[in-house]
Amino acid sequence: MTPQPPHKEGGPEFLLDLAIKCLDISRLYREGEPLSYRDLVVKLGYCRWRKHLTKAVFKSAFQACPEKMPDWQQWSWDQRWSPSWYLEDEGERVVVGYYSPDSWWRNRKRSYSDRAKSYATFVKHILDGIARRVEQ
Repeated sequence: MTPQPPHKEGGPEFLLDLAIKCLDISRLYREGEPLSYRDLVVKLGYCRWRKHLTKAVFKSAFQACPEKMPDWQQWSWDQRWSPSWYLEDEGERVVVGYYSPDSWWRNRKRSYSDRAKSYATFVKHILDGIARRVEQ
C-alpha cells in the first residue's frame, strides 16, 4: 500500500482531521492525561486554527465519529463551574445552553433535532472559551 501524502495544511481534510483530534480532548482529560485541557487545546493546534474550525467542521467530525458524543455529554455533566455551556439530551432533541447565575443569561439555550450539529455547537463554545483564556 502506498503511503498517503499528508493533507494540505489548512485544507478541508486537514481541518476535519484536526477537529476529530480535538474531539478526543474530553476523553483524554477524563482518562488522566497529564496535560490540562488548556494545554491539550494548545498542543493539538486548536488555538492556531480555531477561526477555521467552524461548527460545520465539528459537525462533520461528529458525523464521522459519533462515538465521541458521549465523551462530550460526560464533559457537560462533569462541569463544576459557572457560567458554563451545557448539553441536555431530550431524546429526539438536544439542548445546548449557557448557565450563569446572572438571570439574563440563564435562559440562553437552543434545541436541535440534529445531534451532530448540537454537539458541534457545544464543543465549539467550550474550545473557544478555553482558547480565549489561553490567548489572554
